[in-house]
Amino acid sequence: MGFKTKQKDFTEEDLEQIPCPLDPKHTIARHRMNYHLKRCNARPIQRTDPYYCQDLNVEPVDDDSKQYQFELSQLPKEEIHSWIELFMRVGNVLPSPDTEVLFHPIMHTRWNECGNKKHAVQQASLLGHMEKSSFFESPESVYFEFGAGRGELSRYVHHCRPNRNVYILIDRDSNRLKHDSRIIKDSETNGWSIPEVIRCKIDIKDFKIQYFVDQKVESNTGIQKPQFVYSKHLCGAATDLTLNCIRKAPPNAVLIALCCHHHCRWEALSSYSRNQLEKWGIHGVKAFQVLRQMTGWGINSLRERMHASGGADTHYSGLTHEERVQIGLKCKHIINTLRKIECEQMGYNARLVYYVNPDVTLENVALLAKNK
Repeated sequence: MGFKTKQKDFTEEDLEQIPCPLDPKHTIARHRMNYHLKRCNARPIQRTDPYYCQDLNVEPVDDDSKQYQFELSQLPKEEIHSWIELFMRVGNVLPSPDTEVLFHPIMHTRWNECGNKKHAVQQASLLGHMEKSSFFESPESVYFEFGAGRGELSRYVHHCRPNRNVYILIDRDSNRLKHDSRIIKDSETNGWSIPEVIRCKIDIKDFKIQYFVDQKVESNTGIQKPQFVYSKHLCGAATDLTLNCIRKAPPNAVLIALCCHHHCRWEALSSYSRNQLEKWGIHGVKAFQVLRQMTGWGINSLRERMHASGGADTHYSGLTHEERVQIGLKCKHIINTLRKIECEQMGYNARLVYYVNPDVTLENVALLAKNK
């Protein structure tokens, strides 16, 4: 005997795929909205983690800042050119980064394993800069990897200094093929000291770094362990949130490979950074929104698929491809320098470096900050 169920007739509107309001990176059928929201992995949960404090690393902004949501193409051409004149005037007087492409010998094995060596080139140079900046000198250290993803960089950090370290991997997303257990397995296989690996699934804006800083002390002396912060390609606003975070408990050194400036947000900036923009004549939310959107010209315009289109006759700005590239790179440099100055204001010696060549990645600038 069979069973017969009622089949509801859905309209095209019911079946339409729409972005999930909790996480627009995935879509759902409109008619399943209520069902999905109760089960979505992105739904808000009650956090009880001791390192969680909602919006700890975000400074309040005026509500009217949210009104400045627009596309550059919506602005009059004359206004666009006025902004460009301002940004070029500011950017032209800022010192350029030095080119310093390094290599760490621990990456020889990784190098031989890779088909596409671009990630290995980036990792090798970042590890070389860490070694040069004394990340690996202490017998026991606490390493914070912000925007950790799979935690692969931390795995190779441990290979550089396989002591009884603590690795705290911060990322708001769930990641497959994580390297957390491999850090432990590498230690067991090679007879190294077993480190502690802690993964924190959390937005950086809510991350209370002091919790770990206060807890982690050297086993033999009871002295607080040296702390280091690093990230390989920390996207947009996440870099500014990280700087806000470490201001509350400054580590010994910081190394961040910078990227995705077009994803920066006014509300993620510290009051100090907002004031610095004012000093440069970049006043308020709208000016920053224009600045961050123009940074995209420095990357998108360089990609090969863009070369055949978007000339002065077709682009809304009236600028050629080459002109947009130079303007976009200058806007990126303004934001990078803003972060460098922020670190200097915290008491660090800070600098910007081209840590790989642009044929490896177009996002090839790193921020280095060390205690004086």
